[in-house]
Amino acid sequence: MFLKSWQATHPNSYFRNSILALFKKIYPDENSILAIWKIDERKEDLVNLIDERLHEISKPKNVHDNVGKHWLASRALLLQLFDKHKVEVHKDLNNKPSLVVDGKRYFIAITHSYDYAAVMISDRHEVGLDMERIDKRIGRVAHKFINDDELLYVSKVKEDDLILYQTIIWSAKETIYKIYGRKELDFKEHMSVCAFQLKQDTFSGRIHKLKEQHTLEMKFEQIQEYILCYCLHI
Repeated sequence: MFLKSWQATHPNSYFRNSILALFKKIYPDENSILAIWKIDERKEDLVNLIDERLHEISKPKNVHDNVGKHWLASRALLLQLFDKHKVEVHKDLNNKPSLVVDGKRYFIAITHSYDYAAVMISDRHEVGLDMERIDKRIGRVAHKFINDDELLYVSKVKEDDLILYQTIIWSAKETIYKIYGRKELDFKEHMSVCAFQLKQDTFSGRIHKLKEQHTLEMKFEQIQEYILCYCLHI
């Protein structure tokens, strides 16, 4: 149903109305979609966008705080993507989400940062997704997630680009962590981001934990003052 066949029967748009301010859609491949929404609505309006088609046990206790705002935005986006269909969001023991639409299972990743919420969905591949606001404060904690190999190339970049590199590395590791989907994966010890340049849009990340060795091809782009990173684990 999803993507090629879905588009064939819904040729104009996934979205049923113009309430949601869809910021951008990306198609990583023919079986996947990434949708980004800029949150301009009031929380009261977000609540009204959630209807009986959504089924999820792990809802926030208070939808009127910032966590609730992001939850409402991402779930409203899902309901818009799958207009008129039952949408179920499940989480496993490690809090990794999965998606079921009318009984069909999908891989899903969800992210949010300040005024943005985004979802990435595939009916074939594991997905990872992260969005981070570029903030100079990341330098204070960079030593906690940047390993020695990464420090070698980061130490050579222009000072004006340092925060950007640090943010991309952090976002890439968040993306890897979401694909891995299990706890006890240390950002500094068990993950590495291979050397890259800002002019690239594709780069590699690795998981190296005991016998687990995985290489992931990721994409990133700068969207205004944010970094978007995403990956299909094929």
